[in-house]
Amino acid sequence: MTSSGRVEVMIIVLDGLRPDMVTADVMPCLTKFQQRATTFSNARSVFPSVTATAAASMATGLLPGRHGVAGSEAYWPTIARDRLIDLTDHRMVRGAHQALPGGILAGTTLGDALARANRSLAIVDAGSPVASTLLDPDANRNGHWTFSTVDRLATPTPKAWDEIVARFGYPPERELPRFDEMRFATRIMVEHVLGELAPSVAVLWLCEPDASSRYREIGSLETENALRQADRRLARVLQAIDRRQGLETTLVVVASDHGQITATSSVDVCREMRLARFPVGGRERLVGADLVYAGRGYGSLTPTTPDSALLERAARWLLEQPWIGNVMMSGGNDVEGPVPGTLSTSLGGLWHERSPAHTPAIYFTFASDDGLDRHGVAGRGHHGAIGAGCLGTHGGLNRFEMSTLLMIAGPGFPCGATNSAVAGVVDIAPTVLAHLGLGPLDGATGRDLARLRPEPRRTIKVETAAGASSQSVVIADVGGPRLEIGGRSDQPTS
Repeated sequence: MTSSGRVEVMIIVLDGLRPDMVTADVMPCLTKFQQRATTFSNARSVFPSVTATAAASMATGLLPGRHGVAGSEAYWPTIARDRLIDLTDHRMVRGAHQALPGGILAGTTLGDALARANRSLAIVDAGSPVASTLLDPDANRNGHWTFSTVDRLATPTPKAWDEIVARFGYPPERELPRFDEMRFATRIMVEHVLGELAPSVAVLWLCEPDASSRYREIGSLETENALRQADRRLARVLQAIDRRQGLETTLVVVASDHGQITATSSVDVCREMRLARFPVGGRERLVGADLVYAGRGYGSLTPTTPDSALLERAARWLLEQPWIGNVMMSGGNDVEGPVPGTLSTSLGGLWHERSPAHTPAIYFTFASDDGLDRHGVAGRGHHGAIGAGCLGTHGGLNRFEMSTLLMIAGPGFPCGATNSAVAGVVDIAPTVLAHLGLGPLDGATGRDLARLRPEPRRTIKVETAAGASSQSVVIADVGGPRLEIGGRSDQPTS
């Protein structure tokens, strides 16, 4: 793959950054960058709002139902009938990519499109190998370059690991907070990728504030320090681009993949369902289970054999639980599921043949609200990450989980502007390709944001009810349904 001689597009992802965390005192560089960028104030993640799914949407410009990675865990019996595929594990992601016909992602990726146009892509991830793998699953075949600070096995192109270790030494040991990993990754981006490789498109994925938010609380001093450190890494990259070629001629995208809310309590879904005499299995065991539970900040239930009666009974039971937010089912019509009180999975675009929504199945979220945690941070909810010591959570439809940062500077994007149109992670790849003068991705839901003029949010609130229970979601129908906010009117989280 030939080098363009200059970086035409720089993408920086700050994992788990909520837009309301960006303040001048904590993130001065990002605040200053906002003055020379267009801010998309209604930027959204995809559902489930987890890194694997969002990264896949960034790569393809597709909703999860079209690219096929519809969560952080998957039950794909064509690969394994006795266990879940953990999509937070880069080894399983790579194995699934090799085992699934056509690979793990349906559709053309940004990496594929760049390779076909003889353009280059380089990715550096600071401890998020699943994200970097899904951004360019065929990096080797495409002739691209990807490096992960985790280890050589986590690096999709091992030659990149060898190059970096020979020149810079081994990355620092992983520890919380991930400051040393971010420093090392940023150095690699500035000195090697920008300074030597000069790809057409460069991506730096920073693992903070997600890591600290999850294990040290969203509003904690530790997370605030993580934000400060991430901001300093951003500053170094922007300064390097400005010195080397000028920011005004470079398309710079600063984004996050999802938000976070404070976890108020954990729910052992398998245990609760077994107590209710459901034959359910999860990540610890699947043998003998008639229902498979997958998910962490969200949940899905898939029958191992066709049994609509069992699934309907499970849906009715879920609707009665105080820790449940939304319950969506396949079947029914385009709005309501087959069981009264449920919503249709088609509202979230979860229709891929590999996703549970394609067969008789249930997706659900945990109950959440906009209340304040002990640090005064809005957004609280239950979660299903048993035994993980989880203090921050994401995956559901709470507006603070779905809200993402999206700022773009460069040709076509007015300085200091705010665009309130519906936008998000699915728009990044189409915007990049349009900037490079390359054709759109096949069937992409996302749009070229440089051509998106400010427009009012066109949203629809969909509600359904059964007895005393009701639920609703807000969707934006722009190139396909985009779930925004969900909730139950009768179930507070605390």
